Amino acid sequence: MLHAADTRFGNVPVFMSETPVARVAALMRRAALVVGNDSFPAHLAGTVGVPTLALLGPTKPTVFAHMDTVECLTSAMDCTGCHFQAPFRAACDQGCMSLYQLLPDDVLSRALFHLGRG
Repeated sequence: MLHAADTRFGNVPVFMSETPVARVAALMRRAALVVGNDSFPAHLAGTVGVPTLALLGPTKPTVFAHMDTVECLTSAMDCTGCHFQAPFRAACDQGCMSLYQLLPDDVLSRALFHLGRG
């Protein structure tokens, strides 16, 4: 869900833009689980009390410490939780290797656990 239409996502078959925050929150309240990276949706889901898996790379789990409905998932890389602190590798501008190393199977396993299927 995007705040406004963005031509960079023209290759994505379905995406929603210009969705009011209240609608996003209402949709989340109906979800059994929200999975997302450390971004506004994960914070919103935790704030409205929905079980949430926050996928973290450069962000420290302490940003969610006040939300007991949020579980933070990270990889085992040494740079996990760098939170954009120096030294910042130039390669990180192209993406977070720590986040890339958080494998889909690990996320699926935790999601199924939260849904009572794992």
